[in-house]
This record gives sequence, C-alpha cells and structure tokens, in this order.
Amino acid sequence: MIIGLSPSCGVRQCAKVFWFFFSKKNVFLDLSGAMPYITHMPTSANHKSARLDTRITPELQEQLRRIADIQGRSVSDYVTTALQSAVQRDSVEIEAVRLSREASERFAAALIDPPELNAAMRRAFAHHRSLIGSA
Repeated sequence: MIIGLSPSCGVRQCAKVFWFFFSKKNVFLDLSGAMPYITHMPTSANHKSARLDTRITPELQEQLRRIADIQGRSVSDYVTTALQSAVQRDSVEIEAVRLSREASERFAAALIDPPELNAAMRRAFAHHRSLIGSA
C-alpha cells in the first residue's frame, strides 16, 4: 500500500496523523523522496534470503525491462512472479504425469491378474444374466 501525501500538507502534521493511524498496522512513513509515502514495513516473512544469478541475452533483458515497466513493477519482482508461475505449472504437470503413470500401471496389473470376484460382483453378474441372458 502506498499513499501519497498532499504537497500542501506539512510533512510533520501529515506524519503525525498517518503515524497514529498506521503505527498499529506494521507500516512506516517513508520520507526519502520529494513527497512522503506510506509503505509497508518489511517483515521476516516476506524477506528474501536466496539469490539466483543467471546470464540472459541483452534482447531478453530489454523485453523484461519493458514488460516490467508496463506493469509498474521492478524487473526482479516480474521475474520472481513469472518464475513462481512457471514452477507451479511445471509441478502440476509433472504430478499429473506421475499419477497417470501409476494409475496406468495399476490398471494394467488388474487386467493381467484380475482380483477374485466378491459377493456383490457375483450377484451383479447373476442379475445381468437374468436380464440379458447368456449369449
């Protein structure tokens, strides 16, 4: 959340009002620019501690900058979000393939060596024969 303060508002006066309102919500007043902004204070939960270094072509870097600018995000934030989406999509795909393989193996095993018929299945076959007859 970013809230811009009016330039006509005195910084100290606005800071007092906003500090009182936001101090209980883990928010701090950032006076680093020409105009003060209210921004969320970083917490340990969203603190990033891992780093990924990679080499890319200048063309790809320019594309990343352009798309990130259009979306109003940093290149790092854009790449992180895109990477998270790709990893999640690939994980779901891999899990589906793995489950499909396991299901296929169980199905093939049941065809090769079918289990014994239980009482309910015997009754169902008998009922079917009575309706259809044995052909």
